[in-house]
Amino acid sequence: MSASASSASPASPTAAAAAATTTSSLATKKPQVQQPKWHQPTRASAASELSPLRIYNSLTRSKDEFISLQPGQVTWYSCGPTVYDHSHMGHARNYVSTDICRRILQDYFGYNVKFIQNVTDIDDKIIIAARQQYLFDEKIASVYTEKNDELTNQSKVYLQYYIEKNLPEFSGDVEKDFLNWTKSIKQI
Repeated sequence: MSASASSASPASPTAAAAAATTTSSLATKKPQVQQPKWHQPTRASAASELSPLRIYNSLTRSKDEFISLQPGQVTWYSCGPTVYDHSHMGHARNYVSTDICRRILQDYFGYNVKFIQNVTDIDDKIIIAARQQYLFDEKIASVYTEKNDELTNQSKVYLQYYIEKNLPEFSGDVEKDFLNWTKSIKQI
């Protein structure tokens, strides 16, 4: 043990902690990744009829001319959605953006595009979750076939919890004031 670490001065524990922090942060720092060198392909024929297409190359971090492996042919594989719940706008965005890019490659640049997109298989975890949700919905539907006092009281408790959590600007009695308060809010 060094003399500074064993001394009883109040600055020693702080200095030791700072040294330990510096050492641990160096140990956890992510190593720098060296990207392989990229060699731009060359055109098969110098007198190509296709307009030059320049795309961003994430390896070189610059725009480079796109040269297909087979002149005039492009094969394109795109990951599709993992379907496990209700569809949403994110699903449509994927289809629309890839379709626009495919049409530009075909119609503007004149490439013959072979486009493949998958739909990811649903694994057991997703199947189990869907089954549990279905069974839960069935249980609720079979227990609460009509409005009764138990259902009304549970609904009031859940509404009160929701209001306290999400609507802090509301102050008043839920049963008496909440409906009028919601009507007084400006509609967006």
